[in-house]
Amino acid sequence: MINWEPGERISHTFTPNATGIPETNEWEVVERGKIKVIQCCTHFSSYLEVGKKYELEPHDPESWLQLWEVPIESTKQPDSGSQVLLYDWDDEPDAKPSFEIDF
Repeated sequence: MINWEPGERISHTFTPNATGIPETNEWEVVERGKIKVIQCCTHFSSYLEVGKKYELEPHDPESWLQLWEVPIESTKQPDSGSQVLLYDWDDEPDAKPSFEIDF
């Protein structure tokens, strides 16, 4: 779960099936609802810039999930219909955030 403390790191490592090589996305909390991209996997780097700060738009919360979106107009692909999403799972005490690009 994200505490939204300035300087907090949000990291998600995964292994794409295509390469089998682990990749990491890492963001730093600037303030609640605002992040700075520290590291991007290949796919995310086609949408986000390392070192850039992004305001996140919250979606309506569920009891088990907070969902945040990077506004597409602030990404490298503003004409895309894709969404860059941050999931903050509240369903377990040790749940970790995750990232996704929704097409």
